[in-house]
Amino acid sequence: MALTLATAAAAELGAPAWLWIAMLVVAALVAVYALVPTKRPAMSSEDEKVGVNVTSYNQSGGVTAHTVNVTSVPEAKVTYQVIAENSPGRSVQPTGPSAMLPDNWSELFVTQVEVALDAPFAPPVLRATIRSESLEGLSLGLTKSGMLASPQTHLDSRGGWTEISSPTPGTYILNAFTRRPENMDVSFSTRP
Repeated sequence: MALTLATAAAAELGAPAWLWIAMLVVAALVAVYALVPTKRPAMSSEDEKVGVNVTSYNQSGGVTAHTVNVTSVPEAKVTYQVIAENSPGRSVQPTGPSAMLPDNWSELFVTQVEVALDAPFAPPVLRATIRSESLEGLSLGLTKSGMLASPQTHLDSRGGWTEISSPTPGTYILNAFTRRPENMDVSFSTRP
Protein backbone atom coordinates (compact mmCIF):
# COMPACT_ATOMS: atom_id res chain seq x y z
CA MET A 1 0.00 0.00 0.00
CA ALA A 2 2.83 2.39 0.84
CA LEU A 3 4.42 1.61 -2.51
CA THR A 4 1.19 2.46 -4.34
CA LEU A 5 0.86 5.76 -2.44
CA ALA A 6 4.46 6.66 -3.24
CA THR A 7 3.96 5.89 -6.94
CA ALA A 8 0.73 7.96 -7.04
CA ALA A 9 2.39 10.90 -5.24
CA ALA A 10 5.32 10.74 -7.62
CA ALA A 11 3.04 10.81 -10.66
CA GLU A 12 1.02 13.72 -9.31
CA LEU A 13 4.08 15.87 -8.40
CA GLY A 14 6.01 14.98 -11.52
CA ALA A 15 8.99 13.38 -9.74
CA PRO A 16 10.33 10.02 -10.89
CA ALA A 17 8.76 7.09 -9.03
CA TRP A 18 12.13 5.52 -8.18
CA LEU A 19 13.09 8.63 -6.18
CA TRP A 20 9.95 8.42 -4.06
CA ILE A 21 10.45 4.71 -3.50
CA ALA A 22 14.09 5.24 -2.45
CA MET A 23 13.03 7.93 0.06
CA LEU A 24 10.37 5.60 1.45
CA VAL A 25 12.91 2.77 1.89
CA VAL A 26 15.35 5.08 3.68
CA ALA A 27 12.60 6.34 6.00
CA ALA A 28 11.58 2.76 6.79
CA LEU A 29 15.19 1.78 7.60
CA VAL A 30 15.62 4.76 9.91
CA ALA A 31 12.37 3.88 11.74
CA VAL A 32 13.40 0.23 12.16
CA TYR A 33 16.90 1.21 13.42
CA ALA A 34 15.35 3.55 16.00
CA LEU A 35 13.12 0.77 17.33
CA VAL A 36 15.89 -1.85 17.71
CA PRO A 37 17.30 -1.71 21.27
CA THR A 38 21.07 -1.49 21.66
CA LYS A 39 22.50 -4.19 23.87
CA ARG A 40 24.53 -2.69 26.68
CA PRO A 41 25.02 -4.44 30.01
CA ALA A 42 23.59 -2.58 32.97
CA MET A 43 26.69 -1.71 35.03
CA SER A 44 27.24 0.89 37.64
CA SER A 45 30.64 2.58 37.89
CA GLU A 46 31.40 0.37 40.89
CA ASP A 47 30.93 -2.79 38.80
CA GLU A 48 33.32 -1.79 36.02
CA LYS A 49 36.30 -4.08 35.75
CA VAL A 50 39.69 -3.44 34.25
CA GLY A 51 41.16 -6.32 32.30
CA VAL A 52 44.84 -7.15 32.10
CA ASN A 53 46.27 -9.58 29.58
CA VAL A 54 48.86 -11.87 31.12
CA THR A 55 51.00 -14.33 29.17
CA SER A 56 52.87 -17.09 30.95
CA TYR A 57 56.20 -18.32 29.58
CA ASN A 58 58.03 -21.37 30.90
CA GLN A 59 55.24 -22.21 33.34
CA SER A 60 56.07 -25.37 35.25
CA GLY A 61 52.97 -27.27 36.31
CA GLY A 62 49.51 -26.09 37.23
CA VAL A 63 46.67 -24.72 35.18
CA THR A 64 45.71 -21.07 35.04
CA ALA A 65 41.94 -20.92 35.53
CA HIS A 66 41.34 -17.86 33.33
CA THR A 67 41.93 -15.53 36.28
CA VAL A 68 45.29 -14.11 37.23
CA ASN A 69 45.48 -11.91 40.32
CA VAL A 70 48.02 -9.15 40.00
CA THR A 71 48.79 -7.55 43.34
CA SER A 72 50.36 -4.19 43.95
CA VAL A 73 54.12 -3.91 43.73
CA PRO A 74 55.77 -3.77 47.16
CA GLU A 75 57.65 -0.57 47.87
CA ALA A 76 61.40 -0.60 48.34
CA LYS A 77 62.50 0.44 51.84
CA VAL A 78 65.48 2.71 52.41
CA THR A 79 66.99 3.13 55.86
CA TYR A 80 70.21 4.96 56.66
CA GLN A 81 72.54 6.01 59.44
CA VAL A 82 75.40 8.49 59.52
CA ILE A 83 78.74 6.72 60.07
CA ALA A 84 81.06 9.74 60.04
CA GLU A 85 79.98 13.37 60.08
CA ASN A 86 82.21 16.26 58.96
CA SER A 87 85.37 14.20 59.38
CA PRO A 88 88.58 15.51 57.84
CA GLY A 89 89.02 13.79 54.46
CA ARG A 90 92.40 12.26 55.29
CA SER A 91 90.93 10.43 58.32
CA VAL A 92 88.19 8.60 56.37
CA GLN A 93 88.59 6.07 53.57
CA PRO A 94 85.80 6.76 51.08
CA THR A 95 84.29 3.82 49.21
CA GLY A 96 83.83 3.57 45.46
CA PRO A 97 86.21 4.15 42.57
CA SER A 98 88.55 7.11 42.80
CA ALA A 99 87.09 8.50 39.56
CA MET A 100 83.98 9.50 41.56
CA LEU A 101 85.94 11.39 44.23
CA PRO A 102 86.90 15.05 44.01
CA ASP A 103 90.60 15.54 43.22
CA ASN A 104 91.19 17.26 46.56
CA TRP A 105 89.03 14.91 48.65
CA SER A 106 91.67 14.49 51.36
CA GLU A 107 91.54 18.27 52.02
CA LEU A 108 87.74 18.32 52.32
CA PHE A 109 85.35 17.23 55.06
CA VAL A 110 83.55 13.92 54.54
CA THR A 111 80.18 12.80 55.78
CA GLN A 112 79.60 9.07 55.27
CA VAL A 113 76.13 7.57 55.36
CA GLU A 114 75.38 3.85 55.34
CA VAL A 115 72.28 3.22 53.23
CA ALA A 116 70.33 -0.06 53.36
CA LEU A 117 68.12 -0.76 50.34
CA ASP A 118 65.63 -3.51 51.15
CA ALA A 119 63.49 -4.62 48.19
CA PRO A 120 62.38 -7.90 46.61
CA PHE A 121 63.65 -6.57 43.26
CA ALA A 122 65.71 -3.69 41.90
CA PRO A 123 63.70 -0.44 42.13
CA PRO A 124 63.95 2.09 39.27
CA VAL A 125 66.57 4.22 41.05
CA LEU A 126 68.32 4.84 44.35
CA ARG A 127 68.62 8.62 44.67
CA ALA A 128 70.39 10.54 47.41
CA THR A 129 69.61 14.26 47.67
CA ILE A 130 71.86 16.50 49.80
CA ARG A 131 71.24 20.12 50.80
CA SER A 132 74.56 21.79 51.50
CA GLU A 133 76.06 25.17 50.60
CA SER A 134 79.65 23.91 50.37
CA LEU A 135 79.13 20.53 48.67
CA GLU A 136 82.10 19.62 46.46
CA GLY A 137 81.39 16.02 45.50
CA LEU A 138 79.32 12.89 46.01
CA SER A 139 79.92 9.18 45.56
CA LEU A 140 77.59 6.26 46.10
CA GLY A 141 78.79 2.65 46.08
CA LEU A 142 77.92 -0.83 47.31
CA THR A 143 79.80 -1.77 50.47
CA LYS A 144 80.08 -5.43 49.48
CA SER A 145 82.01 -4.89 46.26
CA GLY A 146 82.70 -1.16 46.16
CA MET A 147 81.08 -1.31 42.74
CA LEU A 148 79.30 1.64 41.19
CA ALA A 149 76.52 1.21 38.66
CA SER A 150 77.11 4.29 36.46
CA PRO A 151 75.66 6.87 38.85
CA GLN A 152 74.50 10.23 37.66
CA THR A 153 75.52 13.16 39.83
CA HIS A 154 74.52 16.80 39.83
CA LEU A 155 75.92 19.57 42.03
CA ASP A 156 74.76 23.17 42.35
CA SER A 157 74.94 26.04 44.87
CA ARG A 158 72.23 24.52 47.10
CA GLY A 159 73.57 20.96 47.20
CA GLY A 160 73.20 18.09 44.81
CA TRP A 161 72.03 14.57 44.11
CA THR A 162 73.44 11.28 42.94
CA GLU A 163 71.49 8.29 41.71
CA ILE A 164 72.01 4.75 40.49
CA SER A 165 69.58 3.24 37.98
CA SER A 166 68.19 -0.22 38.84
CA PRO A 167 70.26 -0.62 42.03
CA THR A 168 70.81 -4.05 43.53
CA PRO A 169 69.21 -4.36 46.97
CA GLY A 170 71.94 -4.26 49.61
CA THR A 171 74.04 -1.83 51.65
CA TYR A 172 75.56 1.28 50.07
CA ILE A 173 77.88 3.99 51.34
CA LEU A 174 77.22 7.61 50.41
CA ASN A 175 80.21 9.97 50.66
CA ALA A 176 79.42 13.68 50.71
CA PHE A 177 82.44 16.02 50.47
CA THR A 178 82.17 19.63 51.71
CA ARG A 179 84.60 22.56 51.92
CA ARG A 180 83.71 23.19 55.57
CA PRO A 181 81.94 21.30 58.37
CA GLU A 182 78.19 21.80 58.18
CA ASN A 183 74.92 20.10 58.95
CA MET A 184 73.53 18.59 55.78
CA ASP A 185 69.97 17.65 54.97
CA VAL A 186 70.07 14.15 53.41
CA SER A 187 67.12 12.30 51.89
CA PHE A 188 66.70 9.12 49.82
CA SER A 189 64.18 7.99 47.23
CA THR A 190 63.60 4.97 45.00
CA ARG A 191 61.34 6.76 42.51
CA PRO A 192 62.59 8.69 39.49
